Amino acid sequence: MINKNEWKKMKLELQAYDSKREELIKQSRVVLKKSKMLIYAIHRKDMKGIDSLFKDVKKDKDNLDKIAKLKSKLLDEGSYSAACQEYVEAAAFLEFEKSNPLPSAKKLGVSTSDYLMGLADLTGELTRLAVASAIKGQYEKVGYIKDFVAELWGEMLEFDFRNSGLRRKFDSIKYNLNKIEDIRYDIKMRK
Repeated sequence: MINKNEWKKMKLELQAYDSKREELIKQSRVVLKKSKMLIYAIHRKDMKGIDSLFKDVKKDKDNLDKIAKLKSKLLDEGSYSAACQEYVEAAAFLEFEKSNPLPSAKKLGVSTSDYLMGLADLTGELTRLAVASAIKGQYEKVGYIKDFVAELWGEMLEFDFRNSGLRRKFDSIKYNLNKIEDIRYDIKMRK
């Protein structure tokens, strides 16, 4: 009644998928960790090591993409998406610090939703940067950060995110913008 060969094929198919999924999760952790290291290096102004670290992260992200593209279902794995978002955050933060335009989703090789979520997370790093800049007396930089986050917020207002992870991350931009505006207000009041 049961075709044993068919069942054996299904079992092998699922085992192969699970093996690739485990490989994807492991490589996602590598990209996440190195992206976080890059963000931390940018905050420390360790500009000497940043470019080589970014090249390393990019290479690891390319390897991750190769794994994910073996089975289209892997592109929907949460670990892959989280790694892509962290990669976007790190790459965008690096370009922001270099006063370059933001890299596009296409250039970074990520989906639109991972790109937008990564940029939303970027605003948290920019809030930290605004605090550090204010402490150092770099008040113009605080204004530059505030203007950028406000522009990002304005652009994202054009979207209808509904109730999703993207919506929650979008809301965090507003809170980060408020924090930066509070810093600007405190600076103005002290002058």
